[in-house]
Amino acid sequence: MITVNLKQRKTGHVLRVVLFFAFLAFQNMAHVARAAGTLTNAADVLALSAEQASAGIPVEVTGVVTYAETNWNGKFFMQDASGGVYVDNHTKPQPQPGDVVKVTGISHPGLYAPVITKSQYEKTGTAPLLTARPVTIERLMSGAEDSQRVEISGVVRTAQLMGGRLGVELVSGGYRLRAFAPIPPDTNLQSLVGARIRVRGTAAAAANAGLRHFVTVTLFIPQLSDFVI
Repeated sequence: MITVNLKQRKTGHVLRVVLFFAFLAFQNMAHVARAAGTLTNAADVLALSAEQASAGIPVEVTGVVTYAETNWNGKFFMQDASGGVYVDNHTKPQPQPGDVVKVTGISHPGLYAPVITKSQYEKTGTAPLLTARPVTIERLMSGAEDSQRVEISGVVRTAQLMGGRLGVELVSGGYRLRAFAPIPPDTNLQSLVGARIRVRGTAAAAANAGLRHFVTVTLFIPQLSDFVI
């Protein structure tokens, strides 16, 4: 009987400790949300830790859509003067690259980097895509440029048509990455293999679900002028 009581007390104590720390974590997230106020640029969203982003901080960002696919069910990348961010959007119709949009929503940790979720957007105009920033292949493949519009050069190893897009595998500096672009007119896929190209697009990092461990980067190229042989 004494042994049972001790076990019960120990179990009850552990439970109280767990609940206490869960309460502290909840209070901390609420405090972060109150202290941060509304985030008004992409860089502030990306600067959040996973814990901070979990607080659902209000976001209101205006920028240019840099990439969107019809099979993404409304989701898109956008970029303002501070940087780019992924928008987990389900509003229809889906915006197109070059649309200037005002996005409202809340922060979320995302699979790899913080994103905007529970979002709505309002199209306010159109604009040229922001200038892509040249980056080293090492930096790109580290995941540091996730959601950013970047420029990279490489040699085509494979080329094929994939779901209405041109999919190529690039080699640069010992790294391999996939890039997807509009299909150039009169494309000869075999002639692309071995070609040196310069591409500009939005970098999307892939990660292990739940672990947030970086796996690789895919580059999404929105327009033919961003695919230079």
